[in-house]
Amino acid sequence: GDTVAFAGPIGTFTAVSDPVAPPFSTLTAAINDEGVVVGEWLDANATFHGFVAVHGVFTPVEDPLGTEGTNVTGISNRGVIVGFYVDSGGNFHGFELSPAR
Repeated sequence: GDTVAFAGPIGTFTAVSDPVAPPFSTLTAAINDEGVVVGEWLDANATFHGFVAVHGVFTPVEDPLGTEGTNVTGISNRGVIVGFYVDSGGNFHGFELSPAR
């Protein structure tokens, strides 16, 4: 009954688990052609935390205004990450994060 996230092209799926996340709480949202995976994990307080994973190295994606959670929902082939965060008032806001150049 545990949820296991995965990513990859058909026939080469790989389990994905953010190392700072509790067991079975990582959710994958998208993968681009370079194999970069984005998603989120849920903590014990039911707050979402976003991540980007490049070849198994996880980097947090937390909007500073997302005091009630950050959800990462997509990534383009150019590395642009999109998602939404929830502020302290419970309001939802979209965001776009472009890679540093």
